[in-house]
Amino acid sequence: MECFVTPQGLLINELAPRVHNSGHWTQNGASISQFELHLRAITDLPLPQPVVNNPSVMINLIGSDLNYDWLKLPLVHLHWYDKEVRPGRKVGHLNLTDSDTSRLTATLEALIPLLPPEYASGVMWAQSKFS
Repeated sequence: MECFVTPQGLLINELAPRVHNSGHWTQNGASISQFELHLRAITDLPLPQPVVNNPSVMINLIGSDLNYDWLKLPLVHLHWYDKEVRPGRKVGHLNLTDSDTSRLTATLEALIPLLPPEYASGVMWAQSKFS
């Protein structure tokens, strides 16, 4: 499910019977990723309730060149899709997860100058959720 936080509450944008971009944070932030759960579901294997390990943030990389400086930050997990970079094309994502929200917020702050300028407002919004 993809949803947006609005002043009126959650707005459901899309329901998809498959793994979805909005759940990629589970690769690093949960006990079982959405990918493993999907494979278990379609192969009739047990489906335990996943456990959220820590607060997590996922940042989509859209039309962005690969920046190895992201990897200098200790909480950053880079998932690069090795696609040709074009405007508007999702080429990867960053996952950040940590039990200490102040450390997570500080890492997000350090990430802002390493991302294209249009990412700043979204990163600051995520930071505000940990305050």
